[in-house]
Amino acid sequence: MCHLLDAEADLELSNSLGDTPLICAAMSNHLCVAAMLVEAKANVAYVLYVSAQLYDLLSQVNAIGSQGNSALIRASMNGHLVHRQT
Repeated sequence: MCHLLDAEADLELSNSLGDTPLICAAMSNHLCVAAMLVEAKANVAYVLYVSAQLYDLLSQVNAIGSQGNSALIRASMNGHLVHRQT
């Protein structure tokens, strides 16, 4: 990473999905790399936008419906959860 930053690599270059290096680092939980990119002045606007969208989505998932259950509880009651082996 240091070599790329020293070579002044394009921090906003995106992959076929539109993900920048900062987004990839954040999604992969590479916090040290993300911090280095932010320090190198990578654009954080999109990451902040995605974070806000995720927060809104999580708020909705945890919202309690009229019958006193969250969406997760309702899904489990109706057999819509899949157990994944790790």
